[in-house]
Amino acid sequence: MTAPVLVPEVPAAEIPKISLAQLNDFKSNEAQSDKLFSVEGKVTQVRPNWCYMGCVACPRKVEEDLDEYFCGHCKTTSSIAKAKYRVKFQLEDNTGEADFAILEHEGLRFFGIMADELFQSNQRNKEPLPPQIHQIVNMTLKLTVKLTQFNIMNPQTEISVVSIDHHPLKQLNKDPCSKDLGGATSDGQKIEVALDCEADNGK
Repeated sequence: MTAPVLVPEVPAAEIPKISLAQLNDFKSNEAQSDKLFSVEGKVTQVRPNWCYMGCVACPRKVEEDLDEYFCGHCKTTSSIAKAKYRVKFQLEDNTGEADFAILEHEGLRFFGIMADELFQSNQRNKEPLPPQIHQIVNMTLKLTVKLTQFNIMNPQTEISVVSIDHHPLKQLNKDPCSKDLGGATSDGQKIEVALDCEADNGK
């Protein structure tokens, strides 16, 4: 089951920046459990299963039985469920690589669309990954992540992303005429957006 990541309010200056090799080492150190860390690296791949079917009343995953969905947390059965973000991806820096997951709240903030809406749209397109998610491949991201007791007990599990603190998409806010997002698709094509800057340029 997927539960929300509870995070205490910690000033960004107090969150230690570490390498991915250090983060992987911390997975075997119980003293590092439930601590926040800042990491940075390039996204090398995104797993195809980018979402899960969740309860309409809470963040938990539901069990599907024919046309009904049961939530073990709420102890309720419903005829509907909603897709929720669990974007699993691999990040790489010059010391190694590590696996992370973007969950519902941060997924909505980062991708700018509800997971269920994106899921319905992608069902029609029948693509393994929606383009909004595929575009992060080759992007350099700076993340605040939380290493949990579950990660330490299960070292192969993804580490939850608390916040995406810096990414190429943010550069658009600084330069509204910028087209290059700094990322690329798997075939090496740059990710660009079409922006109408004629008014700003006085044309």
